[in-house]
Amino acid sequence: MDLLKRLKAMEKAAGRTGDHNEPRELDVDIVAYGGSIIRCDELTVPHPRYRDRAFVLIPLREIAPDFVCPATGSSIDELISSLSGKQAVSRVSSRKTVFA
Repeated sequence: MDLLKRLKAMEKAAGRTGDHNEPRELDVDIVAYGGSIIRCDELTVPHPRYRDRAFVLIPLREIAPDFVCPATGSSIDELISSLSGKQAVSRVSSRKTVFA
């Protein structure tokens, strides 16, 4: 919960007002927290929609190639393989596009 409070403070400092779907400069989500599963009013971990988003899974594979979803037991490669439809992800530094 301390991490969540710190992230919300960072978002607020970047101009977020608290409206759920507002445009914002900074949006930080807790995708996973070790092997923890957290379900409370303020926080759900793993993030409820991360498994549907190539823009989360592709970078996650780069920084944590051995990641396993604590909720499903699926490896990062299995999660990427199960994505529906083509989703393009571009690395800003190289402009290399990866399709999942």
